[in-house]
Amino acid sequence: PDARLTLVQDLPVPTDINRMLITPDSQMLITAGSDDVLRLWSLPNGTVLKNLHGHTTPITTLAVSHDSRFLVSGSEDGMVYLWNLASGQALRSYRAHHYPVTSVAISPDNRTVVSGCKDGTLRQWDVQTGVRMQTLKLPEGEATAVVYGSTPDRLISAASDRQLQVWDLNTGQLHRTFAGHTDAIVGLQVANNQTLYSFGKDRGLMWDLKREELALVFPKNSGDPRAVSLSDQNLITVHNDGSVRVWNRASGLPVPESADVLENNVNAALSPNHHYLVSWHADQRLRIWRMNSR
Repeated sequence: PDARLTLVQDLPVPTDINRMLITPDSQMLITAGSDDVLRLWSLPNGTVLKNLHGHTTPITTLAVSHDSRFLVSGSEDGMVYLWNLASGQALRSYRAHHYPVTSVAISPDNRTVVSGCKDGTLRQWDVQTGVRMQTLKLPEGEATAVVYGSTPDRLISAASDRQLQVWDLNTGQLHRTFAGHTDAIVGLQVANNQTLYSFGKDRGLMWDLKREELALVFPKNSGDPRAVSLSDQNLITVHNDGSVRVWNRASGLPVPESADVLENNVNAALSPNHHYLVSWHADQRLRIWRMNSR
């Protein structure tokens, strides 16, 4: 594994980029601009495929379905949109919350969407009908991240009180709470039906969902990543200081002599296949990097 980077494209961008991610099939970059427009870019050539218009306030969160067909976006005015990535059309818009949307997720079967809010509510929506199915309330604080488990009936959320909640969506009940972070949780990723990774401003943690316990603690410099990507054996994180770090998933230790460094204050996205890293910088340049494999 090697996170050394080779510049492929260096592109001017007309607006600041607030959010960005790469689809699970690693074919497309999605950016949310300060002009409230979502842009779809082809990888690795950097061609703009479509501009998606609908949001009228800053876009705060993005998520893509596992099959790379659908995009979910949330914004400061409480709106949530569901988009078809092939056509660029808005399939649904939900007046989801009265406060800013902080997190969104789409279920593994693409049938439901969940949105999390600054007021600590989680709402589940039916994709086909647009009907709100249920509302969940966090025990404390605001929702900072949300992700479905490996099945559509299991949901995991993170709250500003630094705790994780595992929900049974069949009953709408809180199944289990995990505590381990000492600072705000900024991201969640489910690796398989047994493993959850949570990333806080303090560090990364790995949880065994089957045994319902903490399985691994990563070093402190794994904390507060701007982007995270998992492979079968490794995990890559990109940080605000521009550092790109590779971690062994089994040991939680850094992979020696495998990292690279970008500029400071970088916004970034990693492709799931670990072939590409995309970074946006304050000079309003979007840079597409190839990650070299040894």
